[in-house]
Amino acid sequence: MKKMMKKSAPYFLVFCAICVFLYFFMITRLTPLAGDDWGYAINGLKGNPFLTLIDFYKNWSGRIVSEFWGLVVAPRKWLWNLLNPLLFATIFVMINLLANKKKSWTGCSLILVLMFTVSEYLRMETYTWIMGTTYVIPLCLMLFYFWIAEKTVFSDSKMSRKCMISTSVLTLFAAMSMENASAMLIVGIVLMIGYVYFERKQIRYDYLMNLAGAILGFLVMRMSPGSTFRTERDHGAWMDLSLFEKIENQLSNFFRYTFAENKYLIFILAFVLLAALVLKGIKWIKEHKVIAFVIVISQCGAVLFSSANMLASIINLPVLTELVNVDSLVVRGWWLVYVLFVFFALIVLVEDKKLRLMSIFFLMMAGGSNMVMLYSPIFGSRSSLYFVYFMFVVILLIFSDVNLPHESLDILLCTVFMIFTALRAKSWYIKYQQVHHVQMIREAEIQYYREHPDEDAWICRVPPYSVHGADIEEGDTYHFDTFKEYYGLDPEQNIIFYWKDSYSE
Repeated sequence: MKKMMKKSAPYFLVFCAICVFLYFFMITRLTPLAGDDWGYAINGLKGNPFLTLIDFYKNWSGRIVSEFWGLVVAPRKWLWNLLNPLLFATIFVMINLLANKKKSWTGCSLILVLMFTVSEYLRMETYTWIMGTTYVIPLCLMLFYFWIAEKTVFSDSKMSRKCMISTSVLTLFAAMSMENASAMLIVGIVLMIGYVYFERKQIRYDYLMNLAGAILGFLVMRMSPGSTFRTERDHGAWMDLSLFEKIENQLSNFFRYTFAENKYLIFILAFVLLAALVLKGIKWIKEHKVIAFVIVISQCGAVLFSSANMLASIINLPVLTELVNVDSLVVRGWWLVYVLFVFFALIVLVEDKKLRLMSIFFLMMAGGSNMVMLYSPIFGSRSSLYFVYFMFVVILLIFSDVNLPHESLDILLCTVFMIFTALRAKSWYIKYQQVHHVQMIREAEIQYYREHPDEDAWICRVPPYSVHGADIEEGDTYHFDTFKEYYGLDPEQNIIFYWKDSYSE
C-alpha cells in the first residue's frame, strides 16, 4: 500500500491541483467586483491601459505589475475567473515541489488543510478580491523563483544563461508588485548568496543577476513620483514620525496578523513539531529530557495562547482575556520567545540538513515579511499573506522529515485532512452562493434606482465575512463615487447599504 501511494503521489498532486483550480473557479465566478475593483474597472475601460499605467506611475503608485493587473483584469471579470484559480493551483503545486520532499499524499492534503484554514479576513482580501490578487501574484512568482533556485543552491551546478536571464526578469517583475514582497525577495537572494559563499567559497553570478533584477524592480517601484506624492498626501503625519514611533504604531497589527489571526496555522505547526519530537523515540527523549520538556511546554503554550479567544468565550476567566490582548506585554513577550523556541525546535528536531536549512530560511522569510510592515503606514490582513504561505512551506518541510511508523497512520492522517478540507470548502462555497444570491438582488435594486434617480438608493449588503469592500460605509466618498459610476447610477444619488433579515435564503 505504501509503495502504491508513493508511486501514485505525482498523480495525486495533479488531482489535488485540479481540485484547487476547479474550487477557486467556482467561488471566483460567484464573487462580484468590490471596493477598489470598481475604480480599476472604470479606469481600465477609459482608454489604453499602458497610457493609464504611465499616468498612475506619475500620480498614484509604483506597483507597475499590480496596477497593470487592475487595469486589464478588473474590466474583464471572465479573465479573473480563470487567472485567480490558476494562480492558487500553481501556488499549491509550487509549495509541494518546494517542500513535499517525500512526495506523499499526506503532505499534499496537509497543504490543502492549511490553505482552507486561513483567517476570514485574509480569505476575503486575497482569495476572492480582484485587487487583492495583486498580493497573490508576487507570492506565486517568489515561490516559483525559490523552486528554481533550490535546485542549484545546495549543489555546485549553476543556472544556464537562459535560466539566469529568465529568473532575473522574474525577480524584476515580482519586485514591482508589492513592497514587502519586494523587500523579502531581495533578503532571500542575499541569504542564498551568503550561504553559498560561506559553505563553498563561491560567488554566484547567477544569483547576483537575480539580485540585480529584484533591486531594480524595488527601485523602480519606490522611486515612483505618484507613490511619493500619495504617501505625503495621505500619510503626512506618519511620515513625520521617527523610526521607533512608526514601529510602535504598528506593533499591535504585527502581533495580530502574525499570531492572533493565525490560530489554525499555530495549531498545525505545534502538532507537526510535537509529532517530530514523539517520533524521535523514547530513548532519544530520555537522553534529552530538558530539550524535550522545552519543546513540549513551548508548543502547548502556543496552543493555549492561540485558543485563548475561543476559551474566553466559554470560560469567564480574566487571565484568558489578557491572553487575547495583543497589546499586553505578556502576550507580546510570549510570542517573541516562542519564535526562538521554533528556531530551536527546527535545529534540534529536523535531522536532514537540507530540510533543516530550508525550513530555517523560510521561517526567516515568513517573519521578515511581516516585520518589514512595521515600517509601513498601512498593515492589513492581506499584507500577511507572505508570512502565512511561507509558514506553509516551513510546516511541510518539517513534516517531510517526519517518518511515520505505520502506513495505516499515513492513510488515516491523509483521510482526516481531506475530510476536514472538504467540510471547510463546503462552508465557504455556501457562503459564496449566498453572496451570488445577494448580488442578484443588488443588481435588481440597482436597475430600479437607475430608472428612479430622484429616490434614495437602498442597496442590500453582502453576507458578513464574505467579500472585502462590497459594502461602503458613510464618509467613503471615493468608493461611493466609483460604485455609482460603475453601475450607472446618478452621481448625486444618495446610497444606503442595508442588512437583510436573513442571508440563508
